[in-house]
Amino acid sequence: MHFYIENPGEFAKKSDCQLIECSGFYKDALEMLSKKLSLYTKISMKIADKRNNAMILHLKL
Repeated sequence: MHFYIENPGEFAKKSDCQLIECSGFYKDALEMLSKKLSLYTKISMKIADKRNNAMILHLKL
């Protein structure tokens, strides 16, 4: 399931869940694949993480 969330904390409150963690989506991928990616891809991934364009939310239901 893919969708966009502006504010993870507000989303957790409205859905009656507890926000456990909000982390960047590409952080781990950059560490694992750093030598296999092109420079443009690395820059794009870092920008997406800094702007919080791609996030992983861990919620407790």
